[in-house]
Amino acid sequence: MKKLMLGAILLAALSGCCKGHISADAIDGLVRKVSDRHDAMLNGTLDPKSVSPEDKATYLRSTELLRQALREAQK
Repeated sequence: MKKLMLGAILLAALSGCCKGHISADAIDGLVRKVSDRHDAMLNGTLDPKSVSPEDKATYLRSTELLRQALREAQK
């Protein structure tokens, strides 16, 4: 289910991209999730050791999706 959701987010993000443009609406949810998780780790409310290997892989894919969307927009 998570893979399906991330795939849908990637499709939405990349379909809204053209050179020099990223649709903020397409990546808003993912940016919020990654930012909230990052802030929680820095604030000590999320211990990285408590993250399961599966969630860690999902979180890393989320970050990579954002990087890929930015690379596509820069082309």
